[in-house]
Amino acid sequence: FFVTTVLCFLLQVAIGIIAFIYREELPHAVSSQFMFAVRGYSKDREIQTALDWLQTEYQCCGFNNYEDYSKENEQFKGNSEKPKVPESCCKQKQGVVMTRVCGYEVNGNLTMADVVNVEGCTYSLINWLMEHLDLVGAIALGFAIPQIFGILLSYYFLRKVKEYRVWYRVDFRS
Repeated sequence: FFVTTVLCFLLQVAIGIIAFIYREELPHAVSSQFMFAVRGYSKDREIQTALDWLQTEYQCCGFNNYEDYSKENEQFKGNSEKPKVPESCCKQKQGVVMTRVCGYEVNGNLTMADVVNVEGCTYSLINWLMEHLDLVGAIALGFAIPQIFGILLSYYFLRKVKEYRVWYRVDFRS
């Protein structure tokens, strides 16, 4: 029990420290490593759900900008028959029902910036991850502190067991 408690304690402290240290590295990792999500948007339902939530919640599109979809995802490449961005990239206006125009080739007086959130989600995702990474680190360290008492109690228990074992040692040689 003592060894297990110490190992859990060390693991939680390590997780907490790593969460705080890698918080500074997060912006570089997000911008370069998360483009797989745009590529897999039409193939994986979970990725699609996560990106739709991110893009709707933070009113952004893609990671660098809205053009990520037409560059990285086959579903959004091509002519005006195909949308250029997912519906979650469309600007939501109070009381206005979006038409088929959003995400497709825009004609007339409108530009893509009028109907689509053109800014990328990298900054928003980094902020969200940093907020939650702090929480993960704080929780890991918070749970590690009470374990110190468990370590001390189990150490005390081990010492007492050894002490009492000496008292009850029976000599069977006679």
